[in-house]
Amino acid sequence: MVVVATPAHRAMLAEAMGAGAIDVALDAREGLAMFMVDGVPDPDRFDETMGTLVRDAAPRHVRIFGEMVAVLWDEGNVSAVLALEELWNDLGAAVPFTLYCSYAMSAFERTADLSAIRDVCEQHGGVIGPDRDGEPSPEVCEVPDGGEVSELFMPEPRAIRAARRLVERTLRAWGDDELVNDALIVTSELATNAVVHGESPFRVSMSCDPDTLKLAIHDAGRDSPRPRDAGPEAANGRGLALVDMASKRWGTQRVVDGKIVLGTVRSLALVNPHGIVRHDAAAARYEYVIDGEAVGVADYRLRSGHVVMHHTFTEPRHRGRGIAAALVEGALDDVRARGLQVVPECWYVAEFIAEHPTYEDLLVNASTQPG
Repeated sequence: MVVVATPAHRAMLAEAMGAGAIDVALDAREGLAMFMVDGVPDPDRFDETMGTLVRDAAPRHVRIFGEMVAVLWDEGNVSAVLALEELWNDLGAAVPFTLYCSYAMSAFERTADLSAIRDVCEQHGGVIGPDRDGEPSPEVCEVPDGGEVSELFMPEPRAIRAARRLVERTLRAWGDDELVNDALIVTSELATNAVVHGESPFRVSMSCDPDTLKLAIHDAGRDSPRPRDAGPEAANGRGLALVDMASKRWGTQRVVDGKIVLGTVRSLALVNPHGIVRHDAAAARYEYVIDGEAVGVADYRLRSGHVVMHHTFTEPRHRGRGIAAALVEGALDDVRARGLQVVPECWYVAEFIAEHPTYEDLLVNASTQPG
């Protein structure tokens, strides 16, 4: 057993494996110094050092735990990481050995370029991500209304279940139980596409504002998902049809390092029939009131005679019942009755008007909107 790692991890492995289990132990930075030249691994020096180490151990099968690539990744030297991975693979073609390359998940989390992580994964025969059960952190539970939760997963089957758990437990922590079932369908299918078809790490991002959940799966796959006509006996091919059924809408956005598939999920539950929309002019807001309690608000300000609607909020325990939609509809009806027009700075109000063209006449023409 050969360990080329940081001091902390060498000590941890020595304690876990017991005395005599490790034949050679090297510091990761000292190992790099043996063959790195001007920030690039030199093939000849690598063969003289690491290659000799492996060959001298023959005919025993050598197992290597290495963190030299992790050190280079932390330094931002991605090209050197890939070059070193290729040198290990070339050596493995000549001399059989088993190599476990260790990367810190936190370092990958800080990386904006998913294609670089995918390139690293492609250099290996298998990828094992961290053990996680998808339990949201306290920080996730405290994300404000309209905030975003984002987490990276590696391209392995376990990641699909972990992504589902993250989405479910985050929604329940937010009090959005009504959105869970549809959200899990969208997450399962898009995460499966990323792992199975894209063979890519993927990032799950989610935000919930009023009663709408936005899910995004960002992966480094090169091909956009395409719906297929699956016959009654087909085992696969229905994933995107399920996404289409569970989503209010979905689509694909091409980005430099792959693609982002976005799905918008909204609960179809009915609004409480006892609720009413109330205008509080003094506070410059519309309220959705149930049994005397304001459970949803739409704030606005008057600007040059126009109603600028800039924020919509639904109490977490009342989300998923269509309250935000009823609130905005009532507010727009009141604006019309007062002979005013609307500037929808709140994304939810803008989206509501786009989906209900009968309210488009309330929009201030772009050329006449005050700056």
